[in-house]
Amino acid sequence: MFSGKNQILAKVLEISDSYLGNSIILDVTNVDLSFLTLGSILNINGSALPVTALSDDSLTVELLKENLRTNLSHLKVNDLVGIEKPLKHGDEISPLILKGQIACQAIIKKIYTSETNHQIWLKLDREEFSKYLFAKIAIGVDGYSVGISELKQNQFCIHIPKHLMSVCLVANKKLHQMVNVEFNETIIATVETVYQVIAMTPANNTANGSIAETQ
Repeated sequence: MFSGKNQILAKVLEISDSYLGNSIILDVTNVDLSFLTLGSILNINGSALPVTALSDDSLTVELLKENLRTNLSHLKVNDLVGIEKPLKHGDEISPLILKGQIACQAIIKKIYTSETNHQIWLKLDREEFSKYLFAKIAIGVDGYSVGISELKQNQFCIHIPKHLMSVCLVANKKLHQMVNVEFNETIIATVETVYQVIAMTPANNTANGSIAETQ
């Protein structure tokens, strides 16, 4: 599990094919890697990936086929990625604990920057997930836990304080770029339960039956 608040930005040095999917080598010069061992899991752009190689100034992570449906599949050399280590006992937690399980992607539609704030409007690439979007609820965007400030039609808005832009990947993205999205598990469970209850109510079944008979 990850806090979604302690990102380190790193550059992609190399991308190569592997028997599992793709290997990505990242530049981690001047980054403390003492907590890492081979097999450690890191949050990379919101995806939980295993570390397969380590050196003093680089690390390698392995992309599995399921990770290729995220924006990690579009990475190029010199692109930035966001890295976060797993939570350990005693760490500060955020309102949304991330698991590194990407549900879908979103495209950046608008960006507004002021002296103190970076406002980003996004649109999900799969409309069926929009039922999990609610104002004031935290979601994971490229591995960063952030609250939704506003919903408008099929778009949602997030705010990144200016002082966090250097340690938050999504704040370094440009218009029309894609970001990975992870939803709050509690919200998913609540929404799905409500849908199931509605589907099982007698009034709903009767209405569906009447419609079917009319047709």
